[in-house]
Amino acid sequence: MRDLDEFEDGLIERFRDHPALRDLTDLRQEDLQTVLLQRRFLSLAFTMAYDLAIDLLTDEQSKRIARVIVREEYPDNNSPGNTPSHREDMMADILALGVPGKRWCAPGNRWPRRPVSTRRWN
Repeated sequence: MRDLDEFEDGLIERFRDHPALRDLTDLRQEDLQTVLLQRRFLSLAFTMAYDLAIDLLTDEQSKRIARVIVREEYPDNNSPGNTPSHREDMMADILALGVPGKRWCAPGNRWPRRPVSTRRWN
């Protein structure tokens, strides 16, 4: 049991030390919103990338793994159409954090003119 606790503690520490999260509390509100919106647009392409991978993969086991990952994004086994996708959950979180509609549905010229961070993340 001690080994499991130590392993979980290590995972928590790695999570807290992740470059994308490390300085999160120091971000200005507008910069935090920008990061969340960037993640939203990445998530819109997530399943498309996996669908393309499924089309291109030749190994059946790899295809099955990719299918599982895609289907996890749309959890709805028991009540079709009633469960929000992970992307919908993220959008609800963005709205709950007070990101104004003019930011999440605006054309590209509404993005901040300066980068949120110039530090590279590994």
